[in-house]
Amino acid sequence: MPLASGNAARRLPRSTRFHAGIRTLSGVIPHIDADYFARLEVLGPRRVPCYRGPAGRGLARFMRSDRQIPMGPILFVILALAALYWFPTRRWMSRWGATPADLSRAMAGDRLLVDPTYSGTMAVSVDAPPEDIWPWLVQIGHQRGGLYSYDWLDRLFGYLDRPSATRILPEFQHLAVGDRIPLGRGPSWPVAAVEPNRALVLDMRNMGDFDWVWQFGLYPIGEKQTRLVSRSRVGTRSGWARLATYAIEPAGFVMTRRMLLGLKQRAEALTASRTDPGRANRRAA
Repeated sequence: MPLASGNAARRLPRSTRFHAGIRTLSGVIPHIDADYFARLEVLGPRRVPCYRGPAGRGLARFMRSDRQIPMGPILFVILALAALYWFPTRRWMSRWGATPADLSRAMAGDRLLVDPTYSGTMAVSVDAPPEDIWPWLVQIGHQRGGLYSYDWLDRLFGYLDRPSATRILPEFQHLAVGDRIPLGRGPSWPVAAVEPNRALVLDMRNMGDFDWVWQFGLYPIGEKQTRLVSRSRVGTRSGWARLATYAIEPAGFVMTRRMLLGLKQRAEALTASRTDPGRANRRAA
């Protein structure tokens, strides 16, 4: 069929003009592969490249069709995952390991931030007395004892410059109110309260749009066991600050949980070395 011209060509349907143009080009430009134009003609005026093979033909049919991706099921899955995180998962993270007694107990730093927008209490039982936990806790920080968490992550982000300590460091056993615990690239942590073998409170209020109080409490259970409790309270003064808090909650949970377990491991090893040196050596091995 010859290619229509002028007003007649413009009155032809778009698909007809396209197909006629392809056949004309394949005749007047013989050195161009006619199969190429034939493949384009199959796809019509949308000029979608033609793909070979069953998968390519299926993709071509999909692109030629007017079908749309069903958004209803996708939206449902997204909302279901968001609800799963916001309700059970987020609640579980904010009280990992904590008993009702841990959640309801008053801690030394609670009065510093009485109306937080976020509060999380995490806890672990340690088979050691408070005096075997405190030396590890009091020496935390950059170029000190470390953070006992995932050292490779803390070093990657510049919070630490070496692995966390595996021994008591006598030079970092004296901490007083007003001291600041260094944190590498991060802001230092001002010490608001120190009660040896009982409590350590870090006061990071007035950090832009954030107020943050992080505290640790040691609560004996008999003579050989202690509840190690970490409570983090955050107050925000803007919408974006609250969104940022929500965004970093998972990372905070992962790192704090590992820190509590790191303190537990070190304290229990110290207790074992005092009561049974042979057992301590076997655990270290």
